[in-house]
Amino acid sequence: MLKKFEDSQFQFRNGLNVLIGDNDAGKTTILKALDIVLRQSGVDDRMNKNEYGVFMNADAITRFIESEQDIKDLPDISIEIFLNLDDNELANNYFDGQNNSTEKEDKGIIFRYEFDEQFEEDYLQFKNQLNAQEKSFNFIPFDFYHASWKTFLGRSYSFRRNPLSSIYIDTDKSGGDAFF
Repeated sequence: MLKKFEDSQFQFRNGLNVLIGDNDAGKTTILKALDIVLRQSGVDDRMNKNEYGVFMNADAITRFIESEQDIKDLPDISIEIFLNLDDNELANNYFDGQNNSTEKEDKGIIFRYEFDEQFEEDYLQFKNQLNAQEKSFNFIPFDFYHASWKTFLGRSYSFRRNPLSSIYIDTDKSGGDAFF
Protein backbone atom coordinates (compact mmCIF):
# COMPACT_ATOMS: atom_id res chain seq x y z
CA MET A 1 0.00 0.00 0.00
CA LEU A 2 2.01 2.88 -1.31
CA LYS A 3 0.39 6.30 -1.57
CA LYS A 4 -2.24 6.00 -4.33
CA PHE A 5 -1.54 2.34 -4.99
CA GLU A 6 -3.25 -0.11 -2.70
CA ASP A 7 -2.61 -3.24 -4.73
CA SER A 8 -1.02 -2.57 -8.10
CA GLN A 9 1.37 -4.24 -10.51
CA PHE A 10 3.55 -2.61 -13.14
CA GLN A 11 5.36 -4.44 -15.90
CA PHE A 12 8.56 -2.81 -17.18
CA ARG A 13 10.28 -3.86 -20.38
CA ASN A 14 14.00 -4.36 -20.94
CA GLY A 15 15.69 -1.11 -21.90
CA LEU A 16 14.30 2.37 -21.43
CA ASN A 17 10.87 2.81 -19.84
CA VAL A 18 8.97 6.11 -19.77
CA LEU A 19 6.23 6.94 -17.26
CA ILE A 20 3.59 9.31 -18.64
CA GLY A 21 0.53 10.51 -16.77
CA ASP A 22 -1.40 13.44 -15.35
CA ASN A 23 -0.16 15.35 -12.33
CA ASP A 24 -0.76 13.42 -9.12
CA ALA A 25 -1.21 10.13 -11.00
CA GLY A 26 1.58 8.34 -9.09
CA LYS A 27 4.58 8.55 -11.44
CA THR A 28 6.89 9.84 -8.71
CA THR A 29 5.55 7.22 -6.28
CA ILE A 30 6.56 4.45 -8.70
CA LEU A 31 10.05 5.93 -9.03
CA LYS A 32 10.35 6.31 -5.25
CA ALA A 33 9.27 2.68 -4.77
CA LEU A 34 12.05 1.56 -7.11
CA ASP A 35 14.52 3.79 -5.27
CA ILE A 36 13.50 2.44 -1.85
CA VAL A 37 13.96 -1.17 -2.93
CA LEU A 38 16.98 -0.88 -5.20
CA ARG A 39 18.99 1.80 -3.39
CA GLN A 40 17.54 1.57 0.11
CA SER A 41 16.92 5.30 0.18
CA GLY A 42 16.20 6.77 3.59
CA VAL A 43 17.56 3.78 5.48
CA ASP A 44 19.57 3.91 8.68
CA ASP A 45 19.05 7.64 9.01
CA ARG A 46 18.04 8.12 12.61
CA MET A 47 16.65 11.56 11.81
CA ASN A 48 14.28 10.05 9.21
CA LYS A 49 13.64 6.57 10.55
CA ASN A 50 9.90 6.95 10.00
CA GLU A 51 10.31 8.41 6.53
CA TYR A 52 8.47 5.52 4.89
CA GLY A 53 5.27 6.44 6.71
CA VAL A 54 4.74 9.36 4.33
CA PHE A 55 4.26 6.78 1.56
CA MET A 56 1.49 4.90 3.36
CA ASN A 57 -1.76 4.62 1.42
CA ALA A 58 -4.28 7.22 2.66
CA ASP A 59 -7.25 4.81 2.50
CA ALA A 60 -5.34 2.25 4.58
CA ILE A 61 -4.61 4.92 7.20
CA THR A 62 -8.27 5.95 7.31
CA ARG A 63 -9.40 2.31 7.67
CA PHE A 64 -7.04 1.85 10.62
CA ILE A 65 -8.16 5.05 12.37
CA GLU A 66 -11.81 4.04 11.93
CA SER A 67 -11.17 0.44 13.06
CA GLU A 68 -10.81 -1.11 16.51
CA GLN A 69 -7.11 -0.33 16.06
CA ASP A 70 -5.91 -3.83 16.78
CA ILE A 71 -2.37 -4.68 15.74
CA LYS A 72 -3.73 -6.75 12.86
CA ASP A 73 -5.39 -3.57 11.51
CA LEU A 74 -2.15 -1.60 11.23
CA PRO A 75 -1.37 -0.89 7.57
CA ASP A 76 1.94 -1.77 5.96
CA ILE A 77 3.89 -1.18 2.78
CA SER A 78 5.10 -4.05 0.66
CA ILE A 79 7.03 -3.54 -2.58
CA GLU A 80 8.12 -6.54 -4.58
CA ILE A 81 10.48 -6.19 -7.53
CA PHE A 82 11.10 -9.05 -9.93
CA LEU A 83 14.55 -8.82 -11.50
CA ASN A 84 15.54 -10.00 -14.95
CA LEU A 85 19.02 -11.31 -14.12
CA ASP A 86 21.29 -13.71 -15.99
CA ASP A 87 20.93 -17.26 -14.63
CA ASN A 88 24.55 -18.01 -15.47
CA GLU A 89 25.93 -15.40 -13.05
CA LEU A 90 26.60 -17.09 -9.71
CA ALA A 91 26.03 -13.86 -7.73
CA ASN A 92 22.51 -13.55 -9.18
CA ASN A 93 21.44 -16.77 -7.44
CA TYR A 94 21.33 -14.71 -4.23
CA PHE A 95 18.02 -13.29 -5.53
CA ASP A 96 16.53 -16.60 -6.75
CA GLY A 97 13.78 -18.21 -4.70
CA GLN A 98 10.08 -18.73 -4.07
CA ASN A 99 9.64 -16.16 -1.27
CA ASN A 100 7.43 -13.89 -3.35
CA SER A 101 3.73 -13.32 -3.97
CA THR A 102 3.60 -15.91 -6.78
CA GLU A 103 5.38 -18.55 -4.66
CA LYS A 104 7.16 -19.54 -7.88
CA GLU A 105 10.90 -19.65 -8.52
CA ASP A 106 12.03 -16.19 -9.65
CA LYS A 107 14.62 -13.51 -8.89
CA GLY A 108 13.83 -10.40 -6.92
CA ILE A 109 13.62 -8.35 -3.73
CA ILE A 110 10.81 -7.56 -1.32
CA PHE A 111 10.73 -4.39 0.81
CA ARG A 112 8.39 -4.31 3.79
CA TYR A 113 7.57 -1.49 6.17
CA GLU A 114 5.40 -2.91 8.91
CA PHE A 115 4.64 -3.11 12.60
CA ASP A 116 7.57 -4.55 14.54
CA GLU A 117 6.21 -7.33 16.76
CA GLN A 118 8.84 -6.63 19.42
CA PHE A 119 6.74 -3.53 20.27
CA GLU A 120 3.48 -5.40 20.82
CA GLU A 121 3.43 -4.76 24.58
CA ASP A 122 4.32 -1.09 24.10
CA TYR A 123 1.59 -0.69 21.49
CA LEU A 124 -1.05 -2.33 23.70
CA GLN A 125 0.00 -0.26 26.70
CA PHE A 126 -0.20 2.95 24.67
CA LYS A 127 -3.59 1.94 23.23
CA ASN A 128 -4.92 1.17 26.76
CA GLN A 129 -3.74 4.58 28.00
CA LEU A 130 -5.60 6.26 25.16
CA ASN A 131 -8.71 4.17 25.81
CA ALA A 132 -8.59 5.11 29.52
CA GLN A 133 -8.76 8.75 28.40
CA GLU A 134 -11.61 7.84 26.03
CA LYS A 135 -9.39 8.53 23.07
CA SER A 136 -8.06 6.48 20.20
CA PHE A 137 -5.29 6.74 17.65
CA ASN A 138 -5.79 9.46 15.07
CA PHE A 139 -2.44 8.59 13.49
CA ILE A 140 -0.32 5.57 12.63
CA PRO A 141 2.30 4.87 15.34
CA PHE A 142 5.29 4.60 13.00
CA ASP A 143 7.66 4.55 15.98
CA PHE A 144 6.60 0.90 16.31
CA TYR A 145 7.45 0.07 12.67
CA HIS A 146 10.56 -1.28 10.96
CA ALA A 147 11.79 -1.60 7.39
CA SER A 148 13.21 -4.79 5.94
CA TRP A 149 14.56 -6.07 2.64
CA LYS A 150 14.68 -9.72 1.62
CA THR A 151 15.66 -11.43 -1.57
CA PHE A 152 13.31 -14.05 -3.02
CA LEU A 153 15.80 -16.58 -1.64
CA GLY A 154 14.65 -15.37 1.79
CA ARG A 155 17.90 -13.69 2.80
CA SER A 156 17.60 -10.45 4.73
CA TYR A 157 20.00 -7.69 4.06
CA SER A 158 20.52 -4.35 5.69
CA PHE A 159 21.71 -0.90 4.81
CA ARG A 160 25.25 -0.63 3.49
CA ARG A 161 25.13 -4.33 2.55
CA ASN A 162 22.91 -3.90 -0.49
CA PRO A 163 23.56 -6.85 -2.82
CA LEU A 164 22.64 -4.69 -5.81
CA SER A 165 25.27 -2.05 -5.07
CA SER A 166 27.66 -3.47 -7.62
CA ILE A 167 25.14 -3.35 -10.48
CA TYR A 168 23.71 0.16 -10.29
CA ILE A 169 25.26 3.47 -11.24
CA ASP A 170 25.05 6.17 -8.60
CA THR A 171 24.78 9.56 -10.33
CA ASP A 172 25.85 11.31 -7.15
CA LYS A 173 29.32 9.95 -7.84
CA SER A 174 29.34 9.50 -11.62
CA GLY A 175 27.96 12.87 -12.77
CA GLY A 176 25.68 11.03 -15.24
CA ASP A 177 21.93 10.85 -15.67
CA ALA A 178 21.24 7.21 -14.81
CA PHE A 179 20.45 6.21 -11.26
CA PHE A 180 20.66 2.41 -11.56
